[in-house]
Amino acid sequence: MSDHNDYYYHKVGGFINRIAPWYDALVGPAMQSKAVRAAGMLGEIKDLEVLDACTGTGILAYELARRGARVTAIDLSPAMLQRARKKLRGSGPRFELQDAARMSFPDNTFHISTISMALHEMPPEARRKVLSEMNRVTTGRVVVVDWVKVPANPVWRWGVSLVERLEGGFYHEFIRSNLENLLLETGFFIEEYAELDTIGIFLCQPKT
Repeated sequence: MSDHNDYYYHKVGGFINRIAPWYDALVGPAMQSKAVRAAGMLGEIKDLEVLDACTGTGILAYELARRGARVTAIDLSPAMLQRARKKLRGSGPRFELQDAARMSFPDNTFHISTISMALHEMPPEARRKVLSEMNRVTTGRVVVVDWVKVPANPVWRWGVSLVERLEGGFYHEFIRSNLENLLLETGFFIEEYAELDTIGIFLCQPKT
């Protein structure tokens, strides 16, 4: 494992766990509309097996379950999962403590996989592993939601940069990189794209 990956996993055990109780208050309202849009791009998902990787507090997982999907939501942070289970008790998603870069699921377990606002927190090697794993365990479409632009408002830009430095410092490198190319390189083609504010939503299909 590289030094960058070591640093990332250390951060998961630190800052991300500590921020879990306040995560929804900080980003929940802004992310809800993105979750609704991402789930809507999938169309009818009732009774489909859906993976939500790096689920955090389950914002997208809840929206997918609300539409009738059978959702398995995984995260590396025990504190985030604790918050998600408490918040969404009885709402449908099944939460598991797992590393999205090394999933225990067999090939082709899920019809659909999603990941929201997580890749930018990771070093490049981890991003590739996570996307490759999502490709491996999914038979159909994959939705990726993440930053594609720096906020234009200087106050928001400063706030986002501060939080991302505390999270691990990979945000600026991620913004400079090309998420579309990364998706193509890890085995997907992009079927549909939507942009809400500074957030991109990619609906992908695995290359055949």
